[in-house]
Amino acid sequence: MGKASLARSKVFGPIFRHFQAIPVERDGQDIGAIRQAITTLQRVPLIIFPEGTTTNDGGRLPAKPGLGLIAKQAAVPIVPLTIKTNYRLFGTIELIAHEPVRVTDFGFRRYSSQTYHEIGERVLDIVYQRVDGGAI
Repeated sequence: MGKASLARSKVFGPIFRHFQAIPVERDGQDIGAIRQAITTLQRVPLIIFPEGTTTNDGGRLPAKPGLGLIAKQAAVPIVPLTIKTNYRLFGTIELIAHEPVRVTDFGFRRYSSQTYHEIGERVLDIVYQRVDGGAI
């Protein structure tokens, strides 16, 4: 999933389409993108940044409710993925896959936008935890 403006970009558009990324209009709730994500997850894995964006410096941003909502509706596990990098062009990138979690693992009885936001925050807690004794 990625912001819709990337899909319209002359530079990034072909890459976006090559990876069959789902365009998301981020100025509100893009129900069509959510439905497409749920359908896609029935067939293949999908990468979703819980923050709804990426960061240039590795700093943590607040989670959006989309990750929890999509995972619950698709009834699929979430595999938190830590991306360790030095943020340099052609620098090293290390991907660390954590144990899968399910929305039901968090123990909520009722689900709302706030609950889905909290699920995203808990997934980010896993992503940003110290790995191999070093800081993320």
